[in-house]
Amino acid sequence: MDDLFADCVEFAQSELRQHRSFSPFAFVINVAGQRAARTTDSVSTSKNAIHNALTFDRDAGELRACAVAMDVDLPASGEDAIEVHIEHCSGIAIELLVPYASSTDGIALDLTRISAAQGQRRIWGLRL
Repeated sequence: MDDLFADCVEFAQSELRQHRSFSPFAFVINVAGQRAARTTDSVSTSKNAIHNALTFDRDAGELRACAVAMDVDLPASGEDAIEVHIEHCSGIAIELLVPYASSTDGIALDLTRISAAQGQRRIWGLRL
């Protein structure tokens, strides 16, 4: 799960540096250990809609782990963040936020302020 998180942050940071934003994406690991990336054309800003566009009903039987990443605004602070929802078939689900700032000099991730919370089980639990 650490590798999925690191891969998501690295890819999001690359997209932010090139485009100043990024479209939602997912990185998955199947039961054989093979990795794959998923993207969506969805323009929805609903987290549930984004998750549903990047995950499938069959995932519970085919995947070992899944990480969904999206570009979010943090209303309380007015900051932007990379949000990563990671879920493992063993039952672990974690939501992580990595704040970032953009300026004329580029993008700066604030890795000292990563926050984590228990996430909702979406694949190996009730699907919204």
